[in-house]
Amino acid sequence: MKRGAWGWGLAAAVGALLLLIIVLSPRGRPDELGLDDLAASLRAGKVATLTVQIQNNTALLTGRLDDGEAFQTRTLAADPLIALPRLEAAGVEVTYAAPPRLSVITLVSGLLTGLLIVALLVLLFRRPGGGEGAAGNFGKSKAAVISEGQIKLTFADVAGCDEAKSDLQEVVDFLRHPERYHLLGARIPHGVLL
Repeated sequence: MKRGAWGWGLAAAVGALLLLIIVLSPRGRPDELGLDDLAASLRAGKVATLTVQIQNNTALLTGRLDDGEAFQTRTLAADPLIALPRLEAAGVEVTYAAPPRLSVITLVSGLLTGLLIVALLVLLFRRPGGGEGAAGNFGKSKAAVISEGQIKLTFADVAGCDEAKSDLQEVVDFLRHPERYHLLGARIPHGVLL
């Protein structure tokens, strides 16, 4: 697959995942009510309904007050069971709900998120051609080590080159009269004498 196609495919997958998360996110969570406030509302008879969901030693109490306002409270799992007789005596309608099950949509969105992160890491660490921008390539030079047998350029190849001659004359002039060049801010390049 070409590099541009990977980028567009990844962008489309990220966009689809974000859209899925936005569409499936729960709207308008009920107000969090403290235990003291819930107890005061129960004593005052303001609680109309109460639903108890117990999961992992934690109880999620959700319900509605007499004025229709929704609330939720988290507490230890044993607390609602102890208070059950008092709640029923106060006329509060108490229902127990099964703990929420892992939905297919939640599972798929979690898997898609993980796969997108892995794909992004693969794209970062493996670029076609091993370009300099690839993560993990910093500090690695693309310079090749050349041995004497690989050099194919000789003095005979540059013997008639006027440009090489003029460059060498400038270097000789710089070495003979450096003050003229220093006034202009020039310096001899490192390694030119080699």
